[in-house]
Amino acid sequence: MLYLWILLTLVAIPSANPMTLADNDEVIAFAFKEIATYLLTTKNLDEVIMGNLIYISTELRLGRRFYINLLVTTEPDSTELPTMVALFLTCIALPLTLVNCASILGGFQPLQIDGSNTNVQYAVKTVNEFYARQGDNAVRTLVSVLQAESQIVAGTHYKFTLKLSSGTTTEVCEVEVWARAWLNGGEALQSTKDPVCTNGKRQLVGGESAIDIKDPEVQKALDFAVTALNARENFMYLRKAVSVSRVTSQVVAGISFHFYGVQLSATNCDKMSTHQLNSCAVADGADTQTCDFKVWWQSWTTPEYQINSINCS
Repeated sequence: MLYLWILLTLVAIPSANPMTLADNDEVIAFAFKEIATYLLTTKNLDEVIMGNLIYISTELRLGRRFYINLLVTTEPDSTELPTMVALFLTCIALPLTLVNCASILGGFQPLQIDGSNTNVQYAVKTVNEFYARQGDNAVRTLVSVLQAESQIVAGTHYKFTLKLSSGTTTEVCEVEVWARAWLNGGEALQSTKDPVCTNGKRQLVGGESAIDIKDPEVQKALDFAVTALNARENFMYLRKAVSVSRVTSQVVAGISFHFYGVQLSATNCDKMSTHQLNSCAVADGADTQTCDFKVWWQSWTTPEYQINSINCS
C-alpha cells in the first residue's frame, strides 16, 4: 500500500491576514478533503495521510480566499525533496458556508496587477540584468503589464507579459518570478528562467533573425571581418566587400552576426600600402571570393569581435 505524508502550509501574501487554526476548522477539513480527493484520483494512491497545518492566511475579495501550499513526500522520514501540490480555496459568501466554497488545484490564475507591484518591479530588473549579461546596458523601463498570472506552489509562481521601453525601442518580454515571502535576501524573489523578449526590430532573445545590412553595428562587424580575412589570406592585394546577400543576428552572450554571400573583390591597394580600405578602388577584372562567416561581438571583452565559421569559395 502506498501512502503520502502531507505537510500543509498556507503562505502569507500581500494584504493577506494570518489566522489561527481554530478560526477555520471547517475550511481546513474541506481543504483536506479536496486535497485527498485530488491525490487519490490523479496519483493512483491507495490512501492519503495528512500531516500538520502550520500556517493559514486569507484575503477578502468578494468573499474569503484562502491560499494553500502543500509539500508532498512519499514517506514521513524521506530525505528526497518533496513535490508540490497547490490549492486555491475561494468561499464566496460570508458568513462562511462550505456549500459556497470552490477549490482550484494547481494551475495558473489571472491577476489584475500594475507596475507598483514588487514582483513586477523585480521582473523588470530581471530583464535589465539579463540584457546586461549580453553586453546590452540600455535600461528598459516598464510601459505596461499586458498579462499576469500566478500559481500557488511552494510560494507563488508568477508569469508576466510586460511591455518595456528603451529609448525609441519597445519590447514585449515574458518573465517568470518565484516569490517566497518567508525567505530572506536573494532567495525571497527569484527568476525561474531567462526572460524572452521580442519587438518589431529586435529578434526573439536567443533566436536568429534578419537584420538590415545598413545597421551601424552590422557595418562595424563587417569592417572587422574584412580586415581579419585580409590578414589571414596569402594574397598581395587588399579585398573589400562589394555586396552582401543577407545578414542575421542572434543574441547569445553578446551578439552573433551571420553574414551570407559576402563578395570580396581585390582592390588596387596592395597590403604594403597605407591607404584606408574605403579609398581603394576595385581593380578591373578583380579576383573575387564569396564567403559566409560569423562575427561574434561582446562589447565587454578585448578584443570586442571574433570571426568564425568561415567558408569561402
